[in-house]
Amino acid sequence: MTRFNGIAGLLLTSLILIAIPGPSVLYILGQALARGRRAALLSALGNAAGIALVGCVVAVGLGALITTTPVVQAYVRLIGAVVLLAIGLQYLRAALRGGAATLARGGGTQHRSLLVGVMVGATNPKALVMFGTVVPSFLILPPGASPTVSLLLLSLVPIGVGLVVDASWALVGDAGRRFLADSARGIRLLQGFGGALMIVMAVMLGWLENIGH
Repeated sequence: MTRFNGIAGLLLTSLILIAIPGPSVLYILGQALARGRRAALLSALGNAAGIALVGCVVAVGLGALITTTPVVQAYVRLIGAVVLLAIGLQYLRAALRGGAATLARGGGTQHRSLLVGVMVGATNPKALVMFGTVVPSFLILPPGASPTVSLLLLSLVPIGVGLVVDASWALVGDAGRRFLADSARGIRLLQGFGGALMIVMAVMLGWLENIGH
């Protein structure tokens, strides 16, 4: 495998996948629009906790499977490429059709923002994609290394990237409430650009897996 399959590749892929507006980003933006910076940042923190929970559960299960069946990692890498391709095409289609999602406005207390953020992160389909296919695609096991521990350590990359990106979205939403509330054009552009980047990443990931054998 090449250097692309290291932390740098995972960092880039995580940034592309996470930065595109999805359930978590739209919820955080909705909190920023409806209730301000503090609620949005708490939502981002809760979302990171929920995503971390998914990462731990997936890492433990996949780690045991990779230990007993090494060929699983190769299949997971190819599945990751296919999934990224499908998501990229989905975002491109949504951007071209002007089908950007509506920003959700939440109510309740600041405490609720944190708890709902956990639920949003734990149920975000992109979390399963990230930890179930993308993270294992970049796993390189040294002799004697534990797949479970290695997956848990690699999972820190998208978790950290997600927290930074979500916090940035929270600040952007708080600073530009009126613009984001009145127009979805910016989000559609991000969806289209991010979708194209994900397709490129999917092609690279699948191609590198093929030349690695």
